[in-house]
Amino acid sequence: MDQAYKDIARKLCLLGLDKPNVDTFKLVSEWLSDDAHGSWLLVLDNADNMEIFRTKSNLSSAGSEQTAPLVNYLPRSSNGSILITTRDKRVGEALVNGEKAIMVLLMAEPEAEKLLWSKVAQEKSLDKTKSSELLEVLGYLPLAITQAAAYIRHNSITIEQYLKFIRTDDSEMQDLLSEDLPDLRRDFESQNSVIRSWKVSFDQIRKQKPRAAEILSLMAVLDRQGIPKALLLRDGERGTEFTTALGMLQAFSLVTPEKGGMSFEIHRLVQVSTQRWLGLQGETARWQEEALKILTAAFPSGDYGTWMTCEALFPHVQAVARYTFISDPNLLQRARLLHNMSSYDTTQGRYNLACERVLDALSTRENILGLEHPDTLTSMNNLVMVLRYQGKYGTAEEKLQRALELRKKVLGPEHPDTLMGMSNLALVLRSQGKYEEAEETHRLTLELREKVLGPEHPDTLASMNNLALVLNGQGKQEAAEIHRRVLELKEKVLGPEHPSTLTSMNNLALMLKGQGKYEAAERMHRRTLELSEKVLGPEHPDTLTSINNLALVFKSRGKYEEAEETHRLTLELRDKVLGREHPSTLSSMNNLTLVLGSQGKYEAAEKMHRRALELSEKVLGREHPSTLASMNILTVLLKVQGKHEAAEEMHRQALELHEKVLGPEHPDTLMSMSNFAGMLGSSQRISYPPRPPP
Repeated sequence: MDQAYKDIARKLCLLGLDKPNVDTFKLVSEWLSDDAHGSWLLVLDNADNMEIFRTKSNLSSAGSEQTAPLVNYLPRSSNGSILITTRDKRVGEALVNGEKAIMVLLMAEPEAEKLLWSKVAQEKSLDKTKSSELLEVLGYLPLAITQAAAYIRHNSITIEQYLKFIRTDDSEMQDLLSEDLPDLRRDFESQNSVIRSWKVSFDQIRKQKPRAAEILSLMAVLDRQGIPKALLLRDGERGTEFTTALGMLQAFSLVTPEKGGMSFEIHRLVQVSTQRWLGLQGETARWQEEALKILTAAFPSGDYGTWMTCEALFPHVQAVARYTFISDPNLLQRARLLHNMSSYDTTQGRYNLACERVLDALSTRENILGLEHPDTLTSMNNLVMVLRYQGKYGTAEEKLQRALELRKKVLGPEHPDTLMGMSNLALVLRSQGKYEEAEETHRLTLELREKVLGPEHPDTLASMNNLALVLNGQGKQEAAEIHRRVLELKEKVLGPEHPSTLTSMNNLALMLKGQGKYEAAERMHRRTLELSEKVLGPEHPDTLTSINNLALVFKSRGKYEEAEETHRLTLELRDKVLGREHPSTLSSMNNLTLVLGSQGKYEAAEKMHRRALELSEKVLGREHPSTLASMNILTVLLKVQGKHEAAEEMHRQALELHEKVLGPEHPDTLMSMSNFAGMLGSSQRISYPPRPPP
């Protein structure tokens, strides 16, 4: 369904299809459900498992963001019809809301005979007696008839000769026929007819064109749909040999071309049968290893610019990654594949999946290569970054400190990978509010990267950007100029739509807001959001940050209703994508509280903020700057409602923690002192604290 809905969306040229995390199912379903778009017929074939339709599958890993069970994506329109085929009558009736199913009986002999003769199309083969015998053997199953006819036609033999082949009583055929394959359709009398007809064709192909049999064997261990032609072609293989091999598979109705012959599909019954045959021949492991080798070489790093390739190959790497390998070389290849899959998952905001894969890769590399091998250290670094994106800062720092020590020892203090580890450590320190340590580490990393990599290298620009962020967190004006310079260089080096460039646009817009330049900040945030939705998709964490920051500008300009609506949307999406306890989700709760307070909705604001503060203390710790900001916000809410004693106690605690954590001269500490002094006196002037970091 994922593949087919994407094809439909492309043919209809639906807007938004180019976004990586677009809900393709929703896009197509809504378009077809619109009566204005005319009449249509949708055929849903082989709908045999109701659980697939009832539960939300993890199809985000296939490059689509599925937000509801598949059954919700079946379109409804007075102009449209859905034809559902299934082996299970209960499934069919459930999908059509209990309407009576149309029972398709076994093909009558005249129908089956007509199909066979139309496919064979050879006068000398049309022996009515022998064709009746063949149809009985094939169980009147159309797929088996089609394949048998393809063999007969391709080899210019008679039906009688084919009957002789299919009745061969060798032990291998007995094994095949005794196996109860779960995918085979129809009644028990005809469940083996596909294997019978397929086995004869496969034996002939293996003798005449071994290369065609090899291609089919490889396809059997991949995902059965959307198999790229380039994945099947060997390095240095002559085009004519490859083309004729594929042509034979198509002639025998074993594979079907897609997308103008750029990719291929294998019928699921043929795939299951091939898998069974490979098992009997003891060749399953060989072809699984071959698929692993090919995909490890083909699947890219997951960086921006490789996403289309990653999306096309993702169903196949998922299939191969599930296989069990034994030898160290194969295990290391699988670890490399998992490493790249994890990187791609991270860029798409699928942090939980990324964490699972990188842990798997790290375990393999550590067991085989040892703790100090560069590949093991790279996996450790990737794990730390995923933990950071998940908001698990303490665990990330602990692991990163250890990895950095090992990198300095193994690679040297100025190796690019060591500098990457230093940069990541500084990011984790900043995320925990340890600004002075983070600034010191970022400055050292920037100095070394400029020396080793050059002033315009993307990693050097990343260090400049990160230094500006930590300076901004400390209220240092130097940050604004660095942000401008970074954005200018990123647009030049990476391009205006690169995700890293969008991050710098977002950071500069925040600086403009901090300077009171609200109109300019809003324009830049809107532009950043537009590009983020185009490049990353509407639910990517970075896109949600852009939505959040636009809402902050709305509040600063007094557009409270727009701010509240936008913050609620951000909170809902972050809760869904990142989880309720993720730091960014907590930030959205705080921001929404501030907007509610600005509109005088104090009770609702206090209720939400107490929950946010409780989660912040649990997730980030009581001394984290974001937790302190939450305490300040709650103090204000208590004060304006006349709850003076509770407000004073909360503010006293916050002030003590501000002085301890940030220092007595930090801008946030000074604001907290000012508010506390006003609270003790008669003044009613209380400033809202700065928002927590996004």
